[in-house]
Amino acid sequence: MLLVKKSAQPVSDAINKIIDLTMQKKRKEIRVEILSGAYLHGKYDWVLIISAKDIINVKKFSETFLKEYQQMIREIDIMEYIFPIKECGITNPEIKKIKEFF
Repeated sequence: MLLVKKSAQPVSDAINKIIDLTMQKKRKEIRVEILSGAYLHGKYDWVLIISAKDIINVKKFSETFLKEYQQMIREIDIMEYIFPIKECGITNPEIKKIKEFF
């Protein structure tokens, strides 16, 4: 998951890159799948949920994303999805395994 904070700079032509799905096209060469993306209200302004073979590909994607939208991004945080508690309203049947992470 990439959490993105927008800079105070005007969006300018970057909005056209978002509309044109520029990163959706570039993700193929980095071997990352974009599962979802959304504009947010709160501490972060944007979230991209991605799937990748390893963290190296995630970092390459993050660097490419930052380079592509550098005028409008202040910060990117990478978060890794570790253990699902509940998905689509269904509680994980292996919920007790969460103890292994603490």
